[in-house]
Amino acid sequence: MGSGPSGASMKIVSAVITLLLMVVFLGYMMIWSVTPTNTFYLNWFPDVEKKTSSTYLGEQGMFCKVLVV
Repeated sequence: MGSGPSGASMKIVSAVITLLLMVVFLGYMMIWSVTPTNTFYLNWFPDVEKKTSSTYLGEQGMFCKVLVV
């Protein structure tokens, strides 16, 4: 990163990208830590199931039930 206006703008862009990646990573870690709790399964998961059910495609996501014929 050089000096001058382009160097300063590159530092800002790099800082913004780093901040965005940190926010995404922390959100991902929060999801992994909240998923096995009762709060998730009793309060949030029923809402997620309602919002992801589809008339045409059926249930979606990693908790969908497999229909065996």
